[in-house]
Amino acid sequence: MSRDDEDEGFTEFADEFEQHTKAIYQLVADYMDDLEIPEVLIAEVLLHMAVNMRMVAYAIEAEKPSVAGLKIDLDRLRGEMDLLVRESKKGADGFIASAKSAIADAEKEAQEE
Repeated sequence: MSRDDEDEGFTEFADEFEQHTKAIYQLVADYMDDLEIPEVLIAEVLLHMAVNMRMVAYAIEAEKPSVAGLKIDLDRLRGEMDLLVRESKKGADGFIASAKSAIADAEKEAQEE
């Protein structure tokens, strides 16, 4: 496989990942709005679901699922979560600036109505 093929494959994967992320985010946001559920609770629910779905995926996809294998896979998941949190911390300044701006815009829009 050439480097160009690898780059194209990654680009396709990244595009599909982003598409799924946006679609699921919209479903969850609509659910939260409909039931007036706070973001912090939904974050915990989604975290719980992510772990459970990873466990199910391991059990289904492993040739010979085992307790030890599941524990190793959960350690991998923890590593992936740790990496995501580290990367998110690096972008914290930009996120907070964007969030403050969006909140101010929403408050301004609400006052105009």
